[in-house]
Amino acid sequence: MSKAHLELTDRLIIFFGDNQEGHGRGVEINNGDQLQEIGVGDYADLNAALLDLLDQGFLAFGLGVTNGRRDLESGHRRIMRLTPAGRDQFKKLKFTSHFDQDRRMDNPVLHSVLRRVGEGQRTFSPVGSSTEHIHAFQEEARALVHAHEERLIRQCSPHIEKASGLDLYDTVIVGGLTHRGELALTGSARDMPATKPLPSTVRVFISHSSHDNEVVSALIDLLRSALQIRAAEIRCTSVDGYRLPAGADTDDQLRDEVHQAEIFVGVISAHSMKSIYVVFELGARWATDKPLIPLLVSGMQPTDLERPLDRLNAIRCDSREHLHQLIRELGEKLGIAPEGPDVYERNITALLTIKPAKASATKNTKESSDVSDLEVETLQAIVSWGGREVRCHDIAEACGRKVLVVEHAIDKLLAREFIIDHYFANARPRYSLHKRGRAYLVEKGLIK
Repeated sequence: MSKAHLELTDRLIIFFGDNQEGHGRGVEINNGDQLQEIGVGDYADLNAALLDLLDQGFLAFGLGVTNGRRDLESGHRRIMRLTPAGRDQFKKLKFTSHFDQDRRMDNPVLHSVLRRVGEGQRTFSPVGSSTEHIHAFQEEARALVHAHEERLIRQCSPHIEKASGLDLYDTVIVGGLTHRGELALTGSARDMPATKPLPSTVRVFISHSSHDNEVVSALIDLLRSALQIRAAEIRCTSVDGYRLPAGADTDDQLRDEVHQAEIFVGVISAHSMKSIYVVFELGARWATDKPLIPLLVSGMQPTDLERPLDRLNAIRCDSREHLHQLIRELGEKLGIAPEGPDVYERNITALLTIKPAKASATKNTKESSDVSDLEVETLQAIVSWGGREVRCHDIAEACGRKVLVVEHAIDKLLAREFIIDHYFANARPRYSLHKRGRAYLVEKGLIK
Protein backbone atom coordinates (compact mmCIF):
# COMPACT_ATOMS: atom_id res chain seq x y z
CA MET A 1 0.00 0.00 0.00
CA SER A 2 1.56 3.29 -1.11
CA LYS A 3 2.22 6.27 1.14
CA ALA A 4 -0.07 8.40 -1.07
CA HIS A 5 -2.92 5.91 -0.56
CA LEU A 6 -2.45 5.96 3.23
CA GLU A 7 -2.42 9.75 3.26
CA LEU A 8 -5.62 9.78 1.20
CA THR A 9 -7.44 7.43 3.59
CA ASP A 10 -6.44 9.70 6.50
CA ARG A 11 -7.75 12.76 4.65
CA LEU A 12 -11.01 10.95 3.93
CA ILE A 13 -11.54 10.12 7.60
CA ILE A 14 -10.99 13.79 8.46
CA PHE A 15 -13.35 14.84 5.64
CA PHE A 16 -16.19 12.62 6.90
CA GLY A 17 -15.56 13.64 10.51
CA ASP A 18 -15.74 17.34 9.60
CA ASN A 19 -18.84 16.99 7.41
CA GLN A 20 -20.86 14.15 8.94
CA GLU A 21 -22.38 15.98 11.92
CA GLY A 22 -26.00 16.75 11.15
CA HIS A 23 -26.02 14.20 8.31
CA GLY A 24 -26.93 11.03 10.16
CA ARG A 25 -27.77 9.21 6.93
CA GLY A 26 -24.26 9.79 5.60
CA VAL A 27 -22.31 12.20 3.40
CA GLU A 28 -22.42 11.96 -0.39
CA ILE A 29 -19.30 12.73 -2.44
CA ASN A 30 -20.44 13.72 -5.90
CA ASN A 31 -18.62 16.85 -7.14
CA GLY A 32 -15.24 18.28 -7.96
CA ASP A 33 -15.20 20.74 -5.06
CA GLN A 34 -15.35 17.82 -2.64
CA LEU A 35 -12.52 16.07 -4.50
CA GLN A 36 -10.44 19.21 -4.19
CA GLU A 37 -11.22 19.48 -0.46
CA ILE A 38 -10.16 15.86 0.06
CA GLY A 39 -7.08 16.29 -2.12
CA VAL A 40 -7.65 13.51 -4.66
CA GLY A 41 -7.27 13.78 -8.40
CA ASP A 42 -9.82 11.33 -9.74
CA TYR A 43 -12.71 9.12 -8.71
CA ALA A 44 -10.78 5.88 -9.26
CA ASP A 45 -8.34 6.67 -6.43
CA LEU A 46 -11.24 7.91 -4.32
CA ASN A 47 -13.25 4.70 -4.77
CA ALA A 48 -10.23 2.52 -3.96
CA ALA A 49 -9.61 4.44 -0.73
CA LEU A 50 -13.29 4.30 0.27
CA LEU A 51 -13.39 0.53 -0.28
CA ASP A 52 -10.23 0.15 1.83
CA LEU A 53 -11.77 2.13 4.69
CA LEU A 54 -14.95 0.11 4.34
CA ASP A 55 -12.99 -3.15 4.68
CA GLN A 56 -11.07 -1.77 7.70
CA GLY A 57 -14.35 -0.99 9.48
CA PHE A 58 -13.80 2.79 9.57
CA LEU A 59 -16.62 3.56 7.13
CA ALA A 60 -20.10 2.21 6.54
CA PHE A 61 -22.71 3.01 3.93
CA GLY A 62 -25.28 5.67 4.74
CA LEU A 63 -28.42 4.60 6.54
CA GLY A 64 -30.97 3.22 4.13
CA VAL A 65 -28.43 2.73 1.32
CA THR A 66 -28.88 -0.57 -0.53
CA ASN A 67 -26.44 -2.10 -3.01
CA GLY A 68 -23.87 0.33 -1.65
CA ARG A 69 -20.78 -1.70 -2.47
CA ARG A 70 -21.96 -2.41 -6.01
CA ASP A 71 -22.71 1.29 -6.57
CA LEU A 72 -19.31 2.25 -5.17
CA GLU A 73 -17.39 -0.27 -7.26
CA SER A 74 -19.23 0.85 -10.39
CA GLY A 75 -18.44 4.50 -9.66
CA HIS A 76 -21.98 5.64 -8.85
CA ARG A 77 -23.32 7.18 -5.62
CA ARG A 78 -20.97 7.37 -2.65
CA ILE A 79 -23.06 7.93 0.48
CA MET A 80 -21.01 6.88 3.48
CA ARG A 81 -20.53 7.62 7.18
CA LEU A 82 -17.96 6.99 9.89
CA THR A 83 -18.43 3.98 12.15
CA PRO A 84 -17.63 4.26 15.90
CA ALA A 85 -14.12 2.97 15.07
CA GLY A 86 -13.89 5.61 12.35
CA ARG A 87 -14.89 8.35 14.79
CA ASP A 88 -12.16 7.23 17.17
CA GLN A 89 -9.65 7.34 14.32
CA PHE A 90 -10.95 10.78 13.30
CA LYS A 91 -10.26 12.12 16.79
CA LYS A 92 -6.70 10.81 16.70
CA LEU A 93 -6.01 12.23 13.26
CA LYS A 94 -7.68 15.55 13.99
CA PHE A 95 -5.64 15.88 17.14
CA THR A 96 -2.32 15.68 15.26
CA SER A 97 -2.94 16.82 11.70
CA HIS A 98 -3.80 20.47 12.32
CA PHE A 99 -0.53 21.35 13.94
CA ASP A 100 2.16 20.81 11.34
CA GLN A 101 3.71 24.10 12.39
CA ASP A 102 4.55 22.56 15.77
CA ARG A 103 6.90 20.21 14.01
CA ARG A 104 9.23 22.97 12.80
CA MET A 105 12.54 23.16 14.61
CA ASP A 106 12.27 26.97 14.82
CA ASN A 107 9.06 26.85 16.87
CA PRO A 108 9.45 29.12 19.94
CA VAL A 109 7.23 26.83 22.04
CA LEU A 110 9.62 23.95 21.32
CA HIS A 111 12.59 26.02 22.45
CA SER A 112 10.72 27.12 25.57
CA VAL A 113 9.92 23.56 26.71
CA LEU A 114 13.47 22.40 25.89
CA ARG A 115 14.85 25.17 28.08
CA ARG A 116 12.60 24.14 30.97
CA VAL A 117 13.58 20.48 30.57
CA GLY A 118 17.20 21.60 30.61
CA GLU A 119 16.53 23.47 33.88
CA GLY A 120 15.22 20.27 35.47
CA GLN A 121 11.46 20.32 34.93
CA ARG A 122 10.16 16.79 34.41
CA THR A 123 6.37 17.16 34.66
CA PHE A 124 4.37 19.54 32.52
CA SER A 125 0.72 20.40 33.09
CA PRO A 126 -1.63 23.38 32.50
CA VAL A 127 -0.88 26.35 34.75
CA GLY A 128 -4.56 27.21 35.11
CA SER A 129 -8.09 26.06 34.38
CA SER A 130 -9.12 28.67 31.81
CA THR A 131 -9.66 27.78 28.17
CA GLU A 132 -6.59 29.85 27.26
CA HIS A 133 -4.41 27.93 29.73
CA ILE A 134 -5.68 24.56 28.53
CA HIS A 135 -5.16 25.42 24.86
CA ALA A 136 -1.72 26.93 25.51
CA PHE A 137 -0.70 23.71 27.22
CA GLN A 138 -1.74 21.67 24.18
CA GLU A 139 0.97 23.49 22.20
CA GLU A 140 3.53 22.69 24.90
CA ALA A 141 2.48 19.04 25.00
CA ARG A 142 2.69 18.65 21.24
CA ALA A 143 6.11 20.33 21.28
CA LEU A 144 7.31 17.82 23.90
CA VAL A 145 6.01 14.87 21.88
CA HIS A 146 7.78 16.25 18.82
CA ALA A 147 10.98 16.78 20.84
CA HIS A 148 10.93 13.10 21.77
CA GLU A 149 10.33 12.08 18.16
CA GLU A 150 13.34 14.19 17.16
CA ARG A 151 15.45 12.54 19.93
CA LEU A 152 15.86 15.84 21.79
CA ILE A 153 14.58 14.42 25.12
CA ARG A 154 15.08 10.93 26.55
CA GLN A 155 11.53 10.10 27.55
CA CYS A 156 8.04 11.44 26.93
CA SER A 157 4.91 10.01 28.58
CA PRO A 158 1.89 12.13 27.62
CA HIS A 159 -1.47 11.56 29.31
CA ILE A 160 -4.73 12.48 27.60
CA GLU A 161 -7.77 13.40 29.67
CA LYS A 162 -10.81 11.62 28.21
CA ALA A 163 -13.62 12.49 30.65
CA SER A 164 -14.56 15.65 28.75
CA GLY A 165 -14.61 13.79 25.42
CA LEU A 166 -12.22 16.33 23.89
CA ASP A 167 -9.07 14.19 24.23
CA LEU A 168 -6.85 16.99 25.54
CA TYR A 169 -3.41 16.52 27.06
CA ASP A 170 -3.46 17.15 30.83
CA THR A 171 0.02 15.94 31.85
CA VAL A 172 3.31 15.14 30.12
CA ILE A 173 6.19 13.50 31.99
CA VAL A 174 9.60 13.72 30.35
CA GLY A 175 13.20 12.67 30.90
CA GLY A 176 16.25 14.90 30.55
CA LEU A 177 17.75 16.37 27.41
CA THR A 178 19.74 14.16 25.08
CA HIS A 179 23.07 15.37 23.73
CA ARG A 180 21.21 16.31 20.55
CA GLY A 181 18.73 18.29 22.66
CA GLU A 182 21.51 20.12 24.50
CA LEU A 183 23.06 21.11 21.19
CA ALA A 184 19.68 22.30 19.87
CA LEU A 185 19.12 24.35 23.02
CA THR A 186 22.63 25.82 23.02
CA GLY A 187 22.37 26.78 19.39
CA SER A 188 19.21 28.78 20.06
CA ALA A 189 20.13 30.18 23.47
CA ARG A 190 21.01 33.60 22.09
CA ASP A 191 17.46 33.96 20.74
CA MET A 192 15.70 32.59 23.84
CA PRO A 193 16.54 34.59 26.98
CA ALA A 194 15.85 32.55 30.10
CA THR A 195 13.17 33.86 32.44
CA LYS A 196 13.21 32.06 35.75
CA PRO A 197 10.61 32.49 38.48
CA LEU A 198 11.58 34.22 41.69
CA PRO A 199 13.72 32.06 44.01
CA SER A 200 11.65 29.96 46.39
CA THR A 201 12.49 28.69 49.86
CA VAL A 202 9.25 26.70 50.22
CA ARG A 203 9.65 23.32 51.91
CA VAL A 204 5.96 22.55 52.59
CA PHE A 205 3.29 23.23 49.95
CA ILE A 206 -0.34 23.07 51.11
CA SER A 207 -2.83 22.54 48.27
CA HIS A 208 -6.35 23.49 49.31
CA SER A 209 -9.61 25.21 48.48
CA SER A 210 -10.10 28.76 49.76
CA HIS A 211 -13.33 27.50 51.37
CA ASP A 212 -11.15 25.54 53.83
CA ASN A 213 -9.17 28.53 55.11
CA GLU A 214 -10.02 27.87 58.75
CA VAL A 215 -8.72 24.31 58.52
CA VAL A 216 -5.49 25.21 56.71
CA SER A 217 -4.82 28.17 59.05
CA ALA A 218 -5.03 25.82 62.04
CA LEU A 219 -2.86 23.30 60.18
CA ILE A 220 -0.17 25.94 59.62
CA ASP A 221 -0.26 26.90 63.31
CA LEU A 222 0.27 23.23 64.18
CA LEU A 223 3.20 22.79 61.79
CA ARG A 224 4.94 25.95 62.95
CA SER A 225 4.45 25.12 66.61
CA ALA A 226 5.52 21.47 66.34
CA LEU A 227 8.33 21.79 63.78
CA GLN A 228 9.41 25.42 64.19
CA ILE A 229 9.16 26.00 60.42
CA ARG A 230 9.62 29.56 59.22
CA ALA A 231 6.70 31.26 57.43
CA ALA A 232 8.83 31.58 54.27
CA GLU A 233 9.13 27.79 54.15
CA ILE A 234 5.36 27.24 53.86
CA ARG A 235 3.20 28.04 50.85
CA CYS A 236 -0.53 28.36 51.38
CA THR A 237 -1.95 30.78 48.84
CA SER A 238 -5.17 31.67 50.67
CA VAL A 239 -3.68 32.49 54.08
CA ASP A 240 -2.04 35.85 54.82
CA GLY A 241 1.66 35.56 55.47
CA TYR A 242 1.98 32.45 53.28
CA ARG A 243 0.86 33.80 49.92
CA LEU A 244 3.03 34.21 46.82
CA PRO A 245 5.63 37.00 46.97
CA ALA A 246 4.88 40.36 45.32
CA GLY A 247 6.04 40.47 41.72
CA ALA A 248 5.99 36.69 41.22
CA ASP A 249 4.52 35.19 38.08
CA THR A 250 1.68 33.29 39.77
CA ASP A 251 1.45 30.34 37.39
CA ASP A 252 5.21 29.81 37.00
CA GLN A 253 5.87 30.17 40.72
CA LEU A 254 3.12 27.73 41.71
CA ARG A 255 4.18 25.22 39.08
CA ASP A 256 7.78 25.28 40.31
CA GLU A 257 6.85 25.06 43.99
CA VAL A 258 4.45 22.15 43.42
CA HIS A 259 7.35 20.24 41.86
CA GLN A 260 10.19 21.37 44.13
CA ALA A 261 8.71 21.50 47.65
CA GLU A 262 10.04 18.76 49.92
CA ILE A 263 6.56 18.03 51.28
CA PHE A 264 3.19 18.41 49.55
CA VAL A 265 0.05 18.27 51.70
CA GLY A 266 -3.25 18.02 49.82
CA VAL A 267 -6.18 19.11 52.00
CA ILE A 268 -9.04 16.93 50.75
CA SER A 269 -12.54 18.29 51.23
CA ALA A 270 -15.79 18.41 49.29
CA HIS A 271 -14.72 21.85 48.05
CA SER A 272 -11.15 21.00 47.07
CA MET A 273 -12.28 18.01 45.04
CA LYS A 274 -14.26 20.46 42.87
CA SER A 275 -11.35 22.89 42.47
CA ILE A 276 -9.59 22.60 39.10
CA TYR A 277 -6.44 24.16 40.56
CA VAL A 278 -6.28 21.64 43.41
CA VAL A 279 -6.86 18.73 41.03
CA PHE A 280 -4.08 19.97 38.73
CA GLU A 281 -1.70 20.48 41.67
CA LEU A 282 -2.40 17.00 43.06
CA GLY A 283 -1.90 15.40 39.64
CA ALA A 284 1.30 17.30 38.93
CA ARG A 285 2.77 16.43 42.33
CA TRP A 286 1.77 12.75 42.05
CA ALA A 287 3.70 12.52 38.79
CA THR A 288 6.94 13.69 40.49
CA ASP A 289 7.05 10.64 42.81
CA LYS A 290 7.90 12.97 45.71
CA PRO A 291 6.16 12.94 49.15
CA LEU A 292 2.43 13.65 48.77
CA ILE A 293 0.21 13.44 51.85
CA PRO A 294 -3.59 13.51 51.43
CA LEU A 295 -5.11 15.15 54.54
CA LEU A 296 -8.82 14.40 54.90
CA VAL A 297 -11.00 17.03 56.57
CA SER A 298 -13.75 15.88 58.90
CA GLY A 299 -16.48 14.03 57.02
CA MET A 300 -14.24 12.84 54.17
CA GLN A 301 -13.33 9.17 53.80
CA PRO A 302 -10.37 7.48 52.07
CA THR A 303 -12.92 6.03 49.65
CA ASP A 304 -13.66 9.58 48.46
CA LEU A 305 -10.22 9.73 46.86
CA GLU A 306 -10.10 9.10 43.12
CA ARG A 307 -7.34 7.15 41.41
CA PRO A 308 -4.38 7.35 41.63
CA LEU A 309 -4.61 9.13 45.02
CA ASP A 310 -6.72 6.32 46.49
CA ARG A 311 -3.53 4.23 46.63
CA LEU A 312 -1.90 6.67 49.06
CA ASN A 313 -2.26 6.37 52.84
CA ALA A 314 -4.38 9.35 53.91
CA ILE A 315 -4.20 11.22 57.24
CA ARG A 316 -7.40 12.34 58.96
CA CYS A 317 -7.86 15.86 60.35
CA ASP A 318 -10.42 14.60 62.89
CA SER A 319 -8.09 12.04 64.50
CA ARG A 320 -5.65 13.06 67.25
CA GLU A 321 -3.54 9.97 66.61
CA HIS A 322 -3.36 10.72 62.89
CA LEU A 323 -2.25 14.30 63.51
CA HIS A 324 0.53 13.12 65.83
CA GLN A 325 1.56 10.70 63.08
CA LEU A 326 1.56 13.60 60.59
CA ILE A 327 3.97 15.60 62.77
CA ARG A 328 6.31 12.63 63.23
CA GLU A 329 6.44 11.82 59.52
CA LEU A 330 6.90 15.43 58.44
CA GLY A 331 9.71 15.78 60.95
CA GLU A 332 11.44 12.71 59.51
CA LYS A 333 11.08 13.86 55.90
CA LEU A 334 12.24 17.41 56.67
CA GLY A 335 15.03 16.34 58.99
CA ILE A 336 13.53 18.26 61.92
CA ALA A 337 13.12 16.91 65.46
CA PRO A 338 9.56 17.84 66.52
CA GLU A 339 8.94 19.70 69.76
CA GLY A 340 7.45 17.75 72.67
CA PRO A 341 3.72 16.96 72.31
CA ASP A 342 2.92 19.31 75.20
CA VAL A 343 4.11 22.24 73.06
CA TYR A 344 1.65 21.66 70.21
CA GLU A 345 -1.15 19.63 71.82
CA ARG A 346 -3.37 22.72 72.01
CA ASN A 347 -2.90 23.23 68.25
CA ILE A 348 -4.07 19.68 67.58
CA THR A 349 -7.11 20.27 69.80
CA ALA A 350 -7.88 23.48 67.92
CA LEU A 351 -7.72 21.65 64.58
CA LEU A 352 -9.97 18.85 65.86
CA THR A 353 -12.70 21.29 66.87
CA ILE A 354 -13.03 22.91 63.43
CA LYS A 355 -16.02 21.87 61.39
CA PRO A 356 -15.38 21.92 57.62
CA ALA A 357 -17.29 24.32 55.40
CA LYS A 358 -20.34 22.64 53.97
CA ALA A 359 -20.48 22.16 50.22
CA SER A 360 -23.76 22.84 48.47
CA ALA A 361 -25.76 19.65 48.18
CA THR A 362 -25.55 18.29 44.68
CA LYS A 363 -25.88 14.57 45.18
CA ASN A 364 -29.18 12.91 44.51
CA THR A 365 -30.83 11.62 47.67
CA LYS A 366 -33.15 9.20 45.96
CA GLU A 367 -32.51 5.58 46.89
CA SER A 368 -30.89 3.45 44.20
CA SER A 369 -33.62 0.86 44.77
CA ASP A 370 -35.93 3.22 42.86
CA VAL A 371 -33.96 2.79 39.63
CA SER A 372 -36.43 1.77 36.93
CA ASP A 373 -36.04 -1.03 34.41
CA LEU A 374 -35.74 1.59 31.68
CA GLU A 375 -32.85 3.26 33.50
CA VAL A 376 -31.10 -0.10 33.88
CA GLU A 377 -31.57 -0.80 30.16
CA THR A 378 -30.07 2.61 29.40
CA LEU A 379 -27.05 1.96 31.62
CA GLN A 380 -26.49 -1.45 30.03
CA ALA A 381 -26.76 0.05 26.54
CA ILE A 382 -24.05 2.58 27.40
CA VAL A 383 -21.85 -0.22 28.76
CA SER A 384 -22.29 -2.17 25.52
CA TRP A 385 -20.42 0.57 23.66
CA GLY A 386 -17.18 -0.39 25.38
CA GLY A 387 -16.45 2.81 27.28
CA ARG A 388 -17.06 5.23 24.40
CA GLU A 389 -19.36 8.23 24.66
CA VAL A 390 -22.80 7.37 23.23
CA ARG A 391 -25.53 9.49 21.65
CA CYS A 392 -29.13 9.28 22.81
CA HIS A 393 -30.19 7.95 19.39
CA ASP A 394 -27.68 5.10 19.66
CA ILE A 395 -28.93 4.22 23.15
CA ALA A 396 -32.54 4.25 21.96
CA GLU A 397 -31.65 1.96 19.05
CA ALA A 398 -29.84 -0.47 21.39
CA CYS A 399 -32.80 -0.52 23.80
CA GLY A 400 -35.45 -0.71 21.10
CA ARG A 401 -37.12 2.36 22.63
CA LYS A 402 -38.24 5.72 21.31
CA VAL A 403 -35.76 8.57 21.69
CA LEU A 404 -38.18 10.61 23.83
CA VAL A 405 -38.48 7.73 26.31
CA VAL A 406 -34.71 7.29 26.54
CA GLU A 407 -34.23 11.04 27.01
CA HIS A 408 -36.44 10.79 30.11
CA ALA A 409 -34.29 7.95 31.48
CA ILE A 410 -31.11 9.92 30.73
CA ASP A 411 -32.42 12.92 32.70
CA LYS A 412 -33.05 10.70 35.72
CA LEU A 413 -29.65 9.00 35.46
CA LEU A 414 -27.89 12.38 35.22
CA ALA A 415 -29.71 13.51 38.37
CA ARG A 416 -28.50 10.36 40.16
CA GLU A 417 -24.97 10.99 38.85
CA PHE A 418 -25.01 7.51 37.29
CA ILE A 419 -23.90 8.85 33.90
CA ILE A 420 -21.87 11.81 32.61
CA ASP A 421 -22.83 14.08 29.73
CA HIS A 422 -20.19 15.29 27.26
CA TYR A 423 -20.77 18.32 25.05
CA PHE A 424 -19.03 19.00 21.73
CA ALA A 425 -19.16 22.09 19.56
CA ASN A 426 -22.21 22.11 17.26
CA ALA A 427 -23.08 18.55 18.19
CA ARG A 428 -25.60 16.68 20.30
CA PRO A 429 -24.38 15.56 23.76
CA ARG A 430 -22.97 12.09 24.32
CA TYR A 431 -23.08 10.01 27.49
CA SER A 432 -20.75 7.71 29.38
CA LEU A 433 -20.93 5.72 32.62
CA HIS A 434 -20.09 7.41 35.92
CA LYS A 435 -18.40 5.35 38.62
CA ARG A 436 -21.66 5.42 40.64
CA GLY A 437 -23.54 3.89 37.73
CA ARG A 438 -20.86 1.25 37.28
CA ALA A 439 -20.94 0.45 41.01
CA TYR A 440 -24.73 0.10 40.91
CA LEU A 441 -24.64 -2.35 37.99
CA VAL A 442 -21.90 -4.44 39.57
CA GLU A 443 -23.41 -4.51 43.07
CA LYS A 444 -26.82 -5.50 41.71
CA GLY A 445 -25.33 -8.22 39.55
CA LEU A 446 -26.64 -6.54 36.40
CA ILE A 447 -23.33 -6.74 34.57
CA LYS A 448 -20.55 -9.27 34.50
